Amino acid sequence: MKPLLALILAGLWVSPSYAALNNLTPEKLALAQQIVTLDNSKKMLQATIQSVIQQTRSSFPPDTPESFFTNLEQNIDQEKMLSDLIQAYGSIYSEQDMKALIGFYQSPGGQQVAAKYPAVAVKLADLSSDSLHEAIHKTLQQLQSSPAP
Repeated sequence: MKPLLALILAGLWVSPSYAALNNLTPEKLALAQQIVTLDNSKKMLQATIQSVIQQTRSSFPPDTPESFFTNLEQNIDQEKMLSDLIQAYGSIYSEQDMKALIGFYQSPGGQQVAAKYPAVAVKLADLSSDSLHEAIHKTLQQLQSSPAP
């Protein structure tokens, strides 16, 4: 795993356009990788994907083949999403900020927060979906009640 991570980080570092745009150094990417490991991002991502797939399933016709949802889950590139998250941390936070986050996630309180992140992600996905469905319903009602131009 570590050689693969080193290869990925090296590839990102030598990419001129990426490095120039985001000022990412191998050190920042290594810190970001450490945060993503400590903060339970992989489990949070998996929980979010499962929640979104369940919500998607409920919005599709009942006769939608199960293979569609199986293929959907397989087509979601979780490793790319995690890589994108690492890059986001590296481009948003300073090294000092990331070191502080690492210190937090290594503390007992930080470990408790990280352990609960997957449940928070599922709850947020559910709440977001409910809010989105309400907004869509309201928007459709507004569209139907407004006179045509």
